[in-house]
Parts: sequence; C-alpha cells; structure tokens
Amino acid sequence: MLIGVGNNYDRDLEAAKLQHERNMAIQVFVSWNESYNTKNLRLGFENSDEAQDTRDIVDKVFENLCMTQGMLTAATGGSWEDIAQYKLAYMDDHRAYKKKMVAISNAKTILEFAKTAKEAAEKAAVAKRAVEKIAKEAAAKKAAAEVAKKAAVEKAAAEAAKKAATEKAVAEAAEKAAAEMAAVEAAKKLMQKRLLQTRLLRRLQRKLQRRRLLQRLQQRLQSLRRS
Repeated sequence: MLIGVGNNYDRDLEAAKLQHERNMAIQVFVSWNESYNTKNLRLGFENSDEAQDTRDIVDKVFENLCMTQGMLTAATGGSWEDIAQYKLAYMDDHRAYKKKMVAISNAKTILEFAKTAKEAAEKAAVAKRAVEKIAKEAAAKKAAAEVAKKAAVEKAAAEAAKKAATEKAVAEAAEKAAAEMAAVEAAKKLMQKRLLQTRLLRRLQRKLQRRRLLQRLQQRLQSLRRS
C-alpha cells in the first residue's frame, strides 16, 4: 500500500508505477553490471578510459536502482532487502548496504517533504477558499448595504418631496384663504361705504324736500298777504 497519497486507486496506480520503474532499473543494472564484469574479468577493455567510462555508467545505474528501490520502499513500506542480491562486483556488502540505506533514507525524506508540501498546499487552498468566501460574503454584505442605503436615500428624498409638496399646498391654500378673506373684507367695506352714501343721500333728499316744502308755504303766505 502506498503511504499518504490520494485515494486507493491513486495509491495503487502510483505503487504500480514505482514498481515498474524499480523493475526496469534492475534490468538496466543487471545488463550493465554483467557487461562490465565480463569485460573486466575475461575480455578486458581496450583502454583505461573505456574501463572508467563503463564503471561510471555501472555506478550510475546502481545508484538509479537504489533510488528507485528507495522510492518504492519509502512509499509502500517495503525493504531494501528486495534488492539485496544486486550489487557491484567491486563493491563489498557493507558499502552496497550503506548505499541502499542512504537511498531509502533520502527517498523517505523526499516523500515526507512532498507529503508536507501537499498538506501545506491543501491547507493553503482551504485558507484561500475561506478567504474568498469571506471576501464574497463581505462583498455581498457591502452590496446589500449599498442597496439599503440607496433605498433609504430614495425614501428620504421621496418623503422630503412629499413634505415639501404638502407644505407648498398648505401655503398656497393659506394664501388663497387670506386673499379670499381680504376680498371679503374689501367687499364688506365697500358695502358699508355704499350704505353710508345711501343714508347721506336720503338725508339730503329729505332735507331738500323740506326746504322745497317750506319755500312753497312761504310763497303761499305771501300770496295770501297780497290778496
């Protein structure tokens, strides 16, 4: 079983991949190691450069074998003993064992680092989603507050306009009423003036009538005296 990687399918797939890489590393190592041993013990190399170049390649494929086994062992919980039979001909058991153990230790370190990095990335993703959620909620609250504020301003403006219209209507009604009262007062004064004029005219007419009557009486008396 693969340690600390995804679900069961992912673990099985990764384990199969590491197993294949280790098996291929074994085949490559065996091929180069046997070729090196054959030439070194029987056929010989053409020169020291060829011998050194071949040995360098064998070293590298052995290191690759140790590394792939280390990754497989670290991931699946296996052991270095799975490749215990594979070692360089010129290398003693202790050195081979040490190389394999170092490779496994390095692989475990790499795996733990990858696991830690994955966990950190997952935590960062969770934190990012949380921050985005908070930001989204804050934006929604801000938008709702803006809508509420706009609605309140519009309501206040409508109420102010209504109040102003009412006050204007009241003022116009009061002005109209005052004008009507002034007209009534003016009409009343005019009627009073005309009534006074009528009374004066009647008094003058009565006075004039009395004067005419008195003149007639005087004329009659004079006429009687003459006769």
